[in-house]
Amino acid sequence: WCSTKLNIVKCDFEWTIDKFTDCQIYYPKGRYLESAKFKCDENPDKTWFLRLYPNGSNDFGFRSGMSLYIILDYTSSSNTVIAGFKLSLLNANKEQNANC
Repeated sequence: WCSTKLNIVKCDFEWTIDKFTDCQIYYPKGRYLESAKFKCDENPDKTWFLRLYPNGSNDFGFRSGMSLYIILDYTSSSNTVIAGFKLSLLNANKEQNANC
């Protein structure tokens, strides 16, 4: 007999990128921006950050598109973590443009 307990934590983080449309010019494929590190109130021992490739990363061989990763800062944790996330893109008026 085996039992596994899941610890589900919800967290909100907002990252504003000034002059976002210029990112595709100044960040060629494979170059990225990183957000500030953040923690979730319910699980403060884990530190996260976002990594955005405005013209895509080279990880999957896509020819175009944007890549966004949510990354656990391994210096803050030694445990394995499974994470899911919902991404919402907002316009300059903070209106939701899309969900990914």
